[in-house]
Amino acid sequence: MRNINTRTKTMKKRLKKCKTIFYAYNDIQFKYGDVLDDRSDISEIKCNVRIDCELGNNYTTDFYVVKTDGSIMIRECVYKNNLLKHKKLNY
Repeated sequence: MRNINTRTKTMKKRLKKCKTIFYAYNDIQFKYGDVLDDRSDISEIKCNVRIDCELGNNYTTDFYVVKTDGSIMIRECVYKNNLLKHKKLNY
């Protein structure tokens, strides 16, 4: 989930399964676009789709993917060091 007001580096390219120009805001998102584009079970890719949630309408998802069987897949690209580390529980 990305805030639309954040200003970071922007890379763009054309994906075969995306109807518009693909805009990536980090290297992981840029490379994962190619991975999704090469998969045979995906029919359409939408990028940076706005999310309507209780936090407001200021956030987007990285990839909104429609598969060939009609199901929907949402993907977020996150650097590993940005994930929270689990804590050991002492029982």
